[in-house]
Amino acid sequence: MAGAKNKNSSALSGHDLLPLATVARLTGLSSDVIRAWERRYGVVHPIRGPREARLYKAADVERLHLLAAAVSAGRSIGDVAHLELSDLKAIVTTEVPTPVVATVPQPLGRVNGQGSINAELLAAVERYDERRVEELLGDALIALGVRPLIDRVLVPLLHEVGERWLRGTFTVAHEHFLSAILRNLLAQLLRVRRSYVDVPQCLLATPEGEPHEFGILLVALVLADIGVGMRYLGTNVPAPELVEAARTLGVRVLGLSFVHSANRSRAVPYLRTVAKALPPYVDVWAGGQDAPTVVELSGCQRCVVLSSLNDVPDRAQSLSALRSVPKH
Repeated sequence: MAGAKNKNSSALSGHDLLPLATVARLTGLSSDVIRAWERRYGVVHPIRGPREARLYKAADVERLHLLAAAVSAGRSIGDVAHLELSDLKAIVTTEVPTPVVATVPQPLGRVNGQGSINAELLAAVERYDERRVEELLGDALIALGVRPLIDRVLVPLLHEVGERWLRGTFTVAHEHFLSAILRNLLAQLLRVRRSYVDVPQCLLATPEGEPHEFGILLVALVLADIGVGMRYLGTNVPAPELVEAARTLGVRVLGLSFVHSANRSRAVPYLRTVAKALPPYVDVWAGGQDAPTVVELSGCQRCVVLSSLNDVPDRAQSLSALRSVPKH
């Protein structure tokens, strides 16, 4: 048995294994809680790396997230610790979880006062300190949970960076620097948060000519965090390919982001084309600063304008009980 374990461990590359700190950030659990669950209930069995450091597989992260979601929905960890993944998924999808917040004291006093952490983040962005930005965001995620992180940290941060760019105190390089970090963080969270939702109900993208993706990424994260299946296609997606993807997946909602008025001359005919070609059962969500104008000019009757992220859970509430349209 020991030989088999060593063989399995050696078959995994370093890219397949995640350290405890990363797992804590992805699941919203503190490192102390993860270690306690391992010790008391054997929920996962990490591989030991150099200096006995815990290293986790992607399957371990998925299991920990499902357990955290089940506990957040009201289940006792002792009752769910030994359940199979299929049983945990059933609990999570039927008892829609709330965002998981660490159950131990917050690791840093500064997260109790959001002004302080936001100031530190901005200072780290200003000096291009990638490690510090990632560290601060990771600490905030552990202390706050996913949705408060979005509302209280990411949204104000992105707004302030944009304001500083307009004032000339930040450059395009600062925006690109932060974009790369946040895109990676959000993508990691999305992979874990959507892992327990097998049926996509929403398809999200930005239209041709629209490279700004943070708004639509935040919508994707909110949807995944409340248990609604979705697929994110990224930026600059051509209309024919977007419609084909919606038909293939049988989604109920197509979400698009319209940020800058400079792209309006392309966005309006794009939205008309997409709305006309979509199956009748698909609604269109439009978000972003220029969404109200684009929707009005396009005459899209099936479009719903999302004025803020707070609109997403209410609009998505009915989707959690739906199945996708059968594909023929």
